[in-house]
Formats: sequence, C-alpha cells, structure tokens
Amino acid sequence: MENAGAVERTGGSDAGARCPKCGVLLATGASFCGSCGASIVDGGSTRASADLNLIVAIVTLAWVMLMLFWLAEPLSAVGVDPVASLRTTLRYSGLWTLLMLPFISLLALAACLSWKAGGRARMPTLEHNQATPSAVILGLAGLTWLGVTLMLRSEPGSELSPWMFWLAFSLMLAGAWLATIAPAVHQTWKAPRIMKMARLLAYLVPIPAAVILMFVVIPGDASRNARFELSEEALTRYVEKFERTGGTSIDTLQMVGLYNLGKPGRRGSCVTLTTNSDLDYYAGFAYCRGTPPEKPNVHFDHIKERWWKFEVHH
Repeated sequence: MENAGAVERTGGSDAGARCPKCGVLLATGASFCGSCGASIVDGGSTRASADLNLIVAIVTLAWVMLMLFWLAEPLSAVGVDPVASLRTTLRYSGLWTLLMLPFISLLALAACLSWKAGGRARMPTLEHNQATPSAVILGLAGLTWLGVTLMLRSEPGSELSPWMFWLAFSLMLAGAWLATIAPAVHQTWKAPRIMKMARLLAYLVPIPAAVILMFVVIPGDASRNARFELSEEALTRYVEKFERTGGTSIDTLQMVGLYNLGKPGRRGSCVTLTTNSDLDYYAGFAYCRGTPPEKPNVHFDHIKERWWKFEVHH
C-alpha cells in the first residue's frame, strides 16, 4: 500500500502541478489554488516573475538616468568653455539627481531584490507567458514616470529629443501594464476573498492614477511656475549683473537658480536667457523693459511683471 501511494503521488506530480494542500490540478503559472485558496510557490514561475521585475526596474532606472543626462546638456558648451560646462553640468545634474534620488534608490533596491530572487535579464521563454511583474514594481515605475514628467514640464521650452524618449518609455510602460492586467486579474480572482480587492487595486490603480494626476489634477503650468518662483530672485540678479557689466564677466554656461542657462543675449528691449536648445529650436526666459519684439518665428508668453517665456523656431 505504501508503494502504491508513492506511485500515485508520483503519477500526480508528473501529470501537472498540483496544490500541495488539497491536490487539485493547478493552471499554469497560478499563484493561488482556486479550490482551497492555498498560496502556490513555484520555482519556475517565481524566477519568471523575478525576471520581469528585474527588467522593469532596470529599464525604468536607465530611462531616468538618460533623462537626467539629457536635461543637463553636458555637451552644449564643451567646445567653447569646457571648465564652465563641466562645473555647471555637475551642479545641475546633481540637483536633479538629488530630487529623483528616492525613485532611483527604490528602483535600485527593486533590481537588487529581483536579482537575489533569481531574476535575470534573459530571453523570454514559455515560463514568462503566464508570469507577471509585481504590482509594486509597476506602481514604482508609474510614480517614477510621474516625477520625470513633472520635471520635463517644469522646463520653459519643449525640446523634441527628451520628449521622444519620454513618449517611448510611456508607450512601453502602458504596454507592460496592459499586458499584465489580464493574467494578473485572472490569478488574483482565484486568490482568497480577503486578498482579492487589495491585489486587484494594486494592479489596477497606480498607473492610471499617475496619468490622471499628471493630465487632469495637476495644472499644466504648476511645476513650471513653482520652479520659476523659486528661481526668480536669482534670475533677476543675473540679468541686472549682465546689464551692469555688459556681459563681460558672464560664463558661457551657468546654473542660475534651478536653471541651466546659456550666455544671455538681447532681443529689442529684452534680455534673453536660453534654457533649452535643440537643433533649430531654442527657448527660455526674457526680461523685458518694454514690449517684446514681434517676429514670425519668435513667440512670447507673459509670466509676471517684466518676465516672459520665449520660444524661437528657425
């Protein structure tokens, strides 16, 4: 009888994965038993989920670092004034890295934990078909996307290049979330009743909530106005120094307030401070003592008092 029982158990394991508590045959990649609700820990599916967690964390972390590098524009004045360029780049990128440090630290921690759980950046296999990344990892990626988007929208100009990288990551994140929803909801529905709602909300809420916050709740110019208010005094002193000295003591590239500025220029009665440049486009702030000049390729938007935002398209 003992041998027969051993054969029966072996036969059951060969037929497919079964619940260790009640013995019911499990669906591929199941996290919970649909019959008794017992938690299922499967080595293959655990590794597959760890793989996906690691990939999401690494891709998000790489995207953040790329955006920080691009916004710092480290090569914008290397050929003209390499010392000023290096000094300003380090200060400017250091500022934004400090602001994004909570996201960077959490992403690095997530990548480390995923690696320890057996996750590797391997080619997709059949094991990955039913596996899903953690809701926590997806939520962290969504919060990071929100932080970087606010950072981009705080710029006075809209360069094409960083927004292209933003769009590419946004589409990848949306695709990953949509691909996760169906299997995640299916697996969660088979979980014990007490855990159903919490797990469903963990997958369904964070990323849509980040999108709603970004485009509905938070006003479009909120981050831009807040950044300008924090920098206005420093920018005004910078303009006054330029007008007083004629620009003889102004560096080609300099960090003023929370902005990385190129060398000031003049357009009519305005002193222009360039913050963004990309091929045939540049933008920034203008301090005008009169009416800004009207030209077909130059657009001015009033901010407050003598301060304007300008964009130039060639």
